Amino acid sequence: LNLVVTEPIPIIRANYLTLFLAILEESGVDCGACLQQFNLPTTLHDRPKGYLPLKPVLSFVQCAVRGGDLDRFIQRIGNRLSVTDFAADLRSAAEHVPSLQSALQGFCELADREQSTARYRIDPAGDAVRVCCFLGDGLMSDFDCFGEWLQILTLCALVRRFAGNRGAPSEIALRSPRAPGECSRRVFPGTSLVTGPAETCVT
Repeated sequence: LNLVVTEPIPIIRANYLTLFLAILEESGVDCGACLQQFNLPTTLHDRPKGYLPLKPVLSFVQCAVRGGDLDRFIQRIGNRLSVTDFAADLRSAAEHVPSLQSALQGFCELADREQSTARYRIDPAGDAVRVCCFLGDGLMSDFDCFGEWLQILTLCALVRRFAGNRGAPSEIALRSPRAPGECSRRVFPGTSLVTGPAETCVT
């Protein structure tokens, strides 16, 4: 008897595809062909709490934004994503706690409910706190870069819940060697953006 051991398929909450579609359609992008290319549903009204395979969703974004507009798309997600977009248990962990520290601890425990590959840990960093995101091994392709930004933006949405819209990290370290564009920098105008370290971290 030969047993084949396969890795779990990474998944993401369908709500994120809904958010991506809304932003793209506001920009006049026809997403139908790209959705079909990656076997993604054209409507999500019947699965508001469902999940989708992660890689086709990230590849769909690459197809729909036509590569060069990825930076602008990241900016628009950063401006819109909020705690209200989180799954109910993660949203509750963010909204019903007394401090940002408690919220970050709950977030690190439950983040894989949003994206199954998401792993976060909190490291002390002097007077600051550094939250590191695990993204897996291997070379970073463009859609991995977008997945990296999505994890960062999800974390920053939590921070804004406590610190307000002006709450921004002092530093974001991007594992991807792809330099952030001007649109991404506008989301974090006072943040030092570093590329190429071993881990993705938000300080």
